[in-house]
Amino acid sequence: MPGKHQPLFSTAYLRSIWAKDYDAFKKSPEAGALHTRLKTWADKDWQKESASEATFIDVFFKQTWGYCASGESEKTHGYTIQQQFPVKGAGQRGSTGAADVALGYFGRNHMAEIPLRKIQEDVARYLIKARAENGGPLYESTQTGNFDMYLPFIERGIELLNSRGKMGYIAPNVWMVNEYGKGLRQKLKRTRRLDRWIDFKSFQVFDEAITYTALQFFSGSDQDRLRCVFAPGGKQDIASLDWREVKDAIFFHDLPEETSWQLIPAKEKKLIASLSTRNELLDSIVESISQGLISGAFWIFANEKLSEGKYLHSPKQQVRKSPPQKIEIEEATVLKLATGDHIKRYQSVKTELGIIFPYTKGGKAKLHEPYVMEREFPKAWEFLTIYEAFLRQRDGGKLDDEHWYRYSRNQNLDKQPLPKLMIAGTAQSVLCTVDENGEIAANDKRVYSIFTTSVDDLWFLAGMLNSPVISFFFQRIARPKAGGFFDIETQFLAPLPIPRVSDDEKAQVSEKAKKLQDLHTRRRDLLLMIDKRFKSAQCEDDKRGEAWLWADVRPLKDFKKDAPPELKGRELTTWAKLQRKLKLAAHLEQINPMLRPGVKLTVTNDYGELKLMADGTALIEGIFLDEEEAAFITAQWRQKARRTNVTQKFDATRLTSLLLKLRKTSNPAIIKQVVGIDADIETLDSEIAQAENDMNQLTYRLYKLTEEEIRLVEGDEI
Repeated sequence: MPGKHQPLFSTAYLRSIWAKDYDAFKKSPEAGALHTRLKTWADKDWQKESASEATFIDVFFKQTWGYCASGESEKTHGYTIQQQFPVKGAGQRGSTGAADVALGYFGRNHMAEIPLRKIQEDVARYLIKARAENGGPLYESTQTGNFDMYLPFIERGIELLNSRGKMGYIAPNVWMVNEYGKGLRQKLKRTRRLDRWIDFKSFQVFDEAITYTALQFFSGSDQDRLRCVFAPGGKQDIASLDWREVKDAIFFHDLPEETSWQLIPAKEKKLIASLSTRNELLDSIVESISQGLISGAFWIFANEKLSEGKYLHSPKQQVRKSPPQKIEIEEATVLKLATGDHIKRYQSVKTELGIIFPYTKGGKAKLHEPYVMEREFPKAWEFLTIYEAFLRQRDGGKLDDEHWYRYSRNQNLDKQPLPKLMIAGTAQSVLCTVDENGEIAANDKRVYSIFTTSVDDLWFLAGMLNSPVISFFFQRIARPKAGGFFDIETQFLAPLPIPRVSDDEKAQVSEKAKKLQDLHTRRRDLLLMIDKRFKSAQCEDDKRGEAWLWADVRPLKDFKKDAPPELKGRELTTWAKLQRKLKLAAHLEQINPMLRPGVKLTVTNDYGELKLMADGTALIEGIFLDEEEAAFITAQWRQKARRTNVTQKFDATRLTSLLLKLRKTSNPAIIKQVVGIDADIETLDSEIAQAENDMNQLTYRLYKLTEEEIRLVEGDEI
């Protein structure tokens, strides 16, 4: 049996695996084909590299090793290749160059971890089945879920530490909450070898990859508690870290054996526990929390509505090489469909998507027989038959029968026409809207639906789920994603706390929730009215340079006039570009520190002076225009500010680029209408702010929060 200080894979094991594979390969047709390819290629040594590169990649990377270029494969995962991959700084004089080829891996979700057993089955099999001297698993971290390679790597590192040893990794933090991390969590709870934890939450430490990381420090001796530091802002949060002053810690005996470990500051943990015990849990007071429709071929069944009975279909190019085309489908066999992008907080769903629904509507949903589809819905049937071969192949051929046009899953078919709450499947908090009349169908995991026994309960729950309290609670129990987003799944919705209220209190919340949905929906519609006018053919681009914002960031030709006389040609241009770049950088450097994630951008027009503010602090000011132009550009800047979500990667360069992309028109009616609608939105925003505050105060009272707890929920308490 492998000893405690042996390497992860013994030499004998690797040799046995490789020898077995090689012996099998030598006798295979693939070996003969490879030999032929190598011999053929050896005879082409006269070719230039530029002429042979594409052929070489096709013969060896694609034909021999199974790589595919983007869009060439229908597989859910595999190895991918990109020729002439751009590399910044690799070209002449620091310009962008190109690598001959870049290799990568693709999966179902580019942000999901790739289970080791999917790409290295032999290695995964060994890590699962290898036994320790006591007969138990050699790697406990591989015994639960689709583990990733870094888990046994961590586990092996801990085993190699002596009693005074210390070890640190920067590694994914999601094993604390995911199912596959259960084995490692159980071992660490038992051995108490995890000493310190610096969690970056959703902050992106590495620019080249989407990861959710933590600095994880392990010890060769038992620890009584795990000390924690939280750094959602990155290195600025730990620049002056002194572990002697860290108060957030959790005793190992308090960590759960079976469920996920939620590491949060002590004050927040106390409030989370209090909310859970003082209130009812969401799943105990609703009929169900459900995913949406799962067709197994969204791009076939779901199409964009153009007009009554007419839709735009966009074929999947790997299946059917064809541009988007107009099709006709009977409305009687279509449901309005919402994906995650359609779900906005307190906004009635606005969607142009329709999904072919080959089932009966109303009551129990039954699949229409083929003869019924052909007789009653001939247009939809004709369209589906175009993809019959593909639809039969879904789920590995399990749908290859006379009912090949059915959805790949049949759950929740009869629930779609019911009144419901609809929640976006990925968001920065719970975003909830009410589908009071059951007009909208939900799509797969992109939208979750909550069903209750009465419509009044829907409005009450909408008020509670859209509250700051639920956002605070949810963000501390859900699985994080990049950019401050979270996976919103049943397991994270079910335990949300809902206060026990009287009928009168429920009615108050319901009334306020209805008002907020009306206000936010009206605001959305006004924004779209402005968008429509800016996109009009009567408007044109009005692109302006940085000098419009800052006079010292002049055109390049002006800088050349000030250059030393001895500079000529390329040297002159290089000097002028540098001077201009330095001037611009000086302005951008003043703005960047104020563009914190979540900051609110606003625009004012004070007698023709435009100002862009971030939480009340001026970012750009002193832009003086005549009255009409100032009003029109103010409306444009406000529209951009309303559409902008300031994230970790949003900087001053992106902001100024946004502000300088303007529109202009010679039609005075458009100017007047845009300015008028903008003023209506400003008035509406004030009304919404008051309504939101009224709802917040009511929900705080229903949750029985103290002043200190309210400050914690609102982010004012550290």
